Amino acid sequence: MKNLTKILSVLVLALGIFIIMPKTEVYAAPPATPVTHYEITGMTDQDGFNKNEFYNFPGNAIETDDTIYIATNQLGQGKVDITLDGISRNFQEVKSTPIIETTSYGRVVAGWNNVYKIDGLTIGMHTIKFTCSGTNSPYTVKTTTATVNKL
Repeated sequence: MKNLTKILSVLVLALGIFIIMPKTEVYAAPPATPVTHYEITGMTDQDGFNKNEFYNFPGNAIETDDTIYIATNQLGQGKVDITLDGISRNFQEVKSTPIIETTSYGRVVAGWNNVYKIDGLTIGMHTIKFTCSGTNSPYTVKTTTATVNKL
């Protein structure tokens, strides 16, 4: 009798938990948006980076004797590759801020504002090319270029 009482108590408790528990609805998020936009939004030196002050230069061309920081704006999901004078480089991404949109699915990341530290340049003219390749259909590719005259 004691065993039967224990078994019934456990069953009633388990049944009560399933009845009382709130129902959780699960929604699937939409697929990531393809890359639709990629551009350089500003450049600065170490002092400007510390103050979060970026400037636009005609033709994205700058002269400097210091490390430069390049800010970019990306809409859609993609992978960024950077080349220096045609050779792939792994410049440090020092700041990344998501661009958030509110949709019927809730808040989703629509893109990124990133800052890259460009250092170790030799004296002379350099071309820095940013290529953002979409990670989903239609796999678009967007590019933008900066020219740096290292003094």
